[in-house]
Amino acid sequence: MPDLAGVETQRHPLIQYGDATVIQVRGEIDLATCERLRDAIEPHLGPQQTIILDLSAADFMDSSCLGVLMQARGTLTIDGGSLTLRNPSVAARRLLTLAGVEHLLQVDADPRARIQLIDSAVATTIRALERTRIYQELTMS
Repeated sequence: MPDLAGVETQRHPLIQYGDATVIQVRGEIDLATCERLRDAIEPHLGPQQTIILDLSAADFMDSSCLGVLMQARGTLTIDGGSLTLRNPSVAARRLLTLAGVEHLLQVDADPRARIQLIDSAVATTIRALERTRIYQELTMS
């Protein structure tokens, strides 16, 4: 089966985890692909349903994806359910943080994912410090 950007399309894209449905999201989720995400979520929007979106392989997410997530969260919480974002990638976490909605969504990350996020932040900081040091050396010479 061809890989469609946005939602895992392997033979078993949905995994039951207890009473929750896990949907694996991958690739770029933008205006062109967010409908695929909506189509994967909508069949599972019901009373007291729990949906877990695994965002560990989401390379890019824009505001159209955010709209899908917020709509799903609203529908689920009204009916006593929940939406959890598992292992959000750096791109996913960045979108949620910049939009100021990370606190509205239940974000779950396993320890390995947290370590990867910390490692990424440390690497970014080290690169910025190195650029600053090089700039200072160039301007002082």
